[in-house]
Amino acid sequence: MVGIFPVNSLAGEIEDAQQKVGWLPNDPNAYFNLGVAYFKNSKFQEAITSYKKAIQLNLNDAGVFNNLGAAYIKLGNYKLAVTSLKGAIKINSGYTDAHQNIAIAYAKLGLIDQAIASYKNVLKINSKDATALFNLEKLETKVAEQKKTIV
Repeated sequence: MVGIFPVNSLAGEIEDAQQKVGWLPNDPNAYFNLGVAYFKNSKFQEAITSYKKAIQLNLNDAGVFNNLGAAYIKLGNYKLAVTSLKGAIKINSGYTDAHQNIAIAYAKLGLIDQAIASYKNVLKINSKDATALFNLEKLETKVAEQKKTIV
């Protein structure tokens, strides 16, 4: 049997998420999902607004703090990203995505030692994390090359 399936566009995801927020205005997950829909559509400022509302409704969701940090990274606001990502790590110290994202923010801020430490934290949690291994090696190579030019 052949049926008609609805087309799921990214814009449709935003509309669906907005509708759910309208139905459930006190549900942090509704705002989180709206933030995700905005993020997928590269509407990072709108995502930030939604994530902040989700945080107001539930201060203990590391995923929302992580996604808020990722949105700040996309907008180039690395200091606010670090603040948000520290919140995610405080809630869940084993959250590798937050450690990865804070490493990115630190690197963008030129805080290479902190970025390296963050990637090492990922590897303490998951020693086989390929992304952390790759990025850690890149940063350590960069530091070694800088030391050679200074000497």
